[in-house]
Amino acid sequence: LVDHFFESLASTRGAHGIAVLLGGEGSTDGVAGMQAVRNARGLTIVRHPSLCEAVEGSQRDVDFADLALTPGEIADHLERFIMDGREEDP
Repeated sequence: LVDHFFESLASTRGAHGIAVLLGGEGSTDGVAGMQAVRNARGLTIVRHPSLCEAVEGSQRDVDFADLALTPGEIADHLERFIMDGREEDP
């Protein structure tokens, strides 16, 4: 379900898409969709693996995401992104 949403986001919004995945407890739903958003040059953010119970699965998410942040950092980064536009090198 999350993959389908992110894939739709990638195809409709392209580089303007923002995908945030807060999972990490072993679920893979959202991983393929995050790849689609990243391939479309959208912004991908995951919860930092130190905050997840299943670090092994979370590390896989971090490998393809632009950023791995704490929830507070995610909020701050999204605010800057929306106000200032996408950074060249996240």
